[in-house]
Amino acid sequence: MSKKRLTKNLAENKDASGETSGAIDVKLHNNADPTSASLVVIGERKITVHVGTFVTALRREVIRREIEKRPSESIEEQVARYNFYAPMAACSTGDVPTETEFLNMSEQDVDVWYQQVLKKNPLWFESQESEEKKSS
Repeated sequence: MSKKRLTKNLAENKDASGETSGAIDVKLHNNADPTSASLVVIGERKITVHVGTFVTALRREVIRREIEKRPSESIEEQVARYNFYAPMAACSTGDVPTETEFLNMSEQDVDVWYQQVLKKNPLWFESQESEEKKSS
């Protein structure tokens, strides 16, 4: 994708504050490659979302163990950190937000990032209920 087209696509995704946010698929190899990454742009922040690997799955679990060692004051923050931040950060590179930055992001910006992570790694967000149905 050319820089001109990339700029045009991002310009169409301005939020109420005028900040640019959105996601663009970036092909790492050839166009038929299912392991392409997605570039998520939120304001000035650029995050590349990758398909999960064994190593990124381990990274997700390491992040979760660290979160368990430092519980949040509210259940909502703990759920956001454990169930959303850990997998989102684990498969992302670039200007990845810290936990604190993540908790202070707008719902729209989190959703832009989350949707790309979900697209690349849907099994990482299956509920326990879904997994129990599969094993029956």
